Amino acid sequence: MLGMGKKKTRPWKLILLDGVAVGLAVAVIMTYLDWRTNPGGIFLNVDGTNWRVVMETALSWFIPTAAIVSALSALRLFIKSRRK
Repeated sequence: MLGMGKKKTRPWKLILLDGVAVGLAVAVIMTYLDWRTNPGGIFLNVDGTNWRVVMETALSWFIPTAAIVSALSALRLFIKSRRK
């Protein structure tokens, strides 16, 4: 948008971005490590990768991590706004 100047980012967007970014990073790393080590043979078998288990594992890491990081980010922004 040319000529509109710099727009201020809304705090809730930053909170969600923090949660999604950290949640995604943790989910990808931990799911890859679980898939690679294949505990109990649940991720890989003779038929290949069990993608349902991979998705369940990724979501089980993503959802709580994103929620916790978003809550901490909201708390950080709240404390920062109260100091001004």
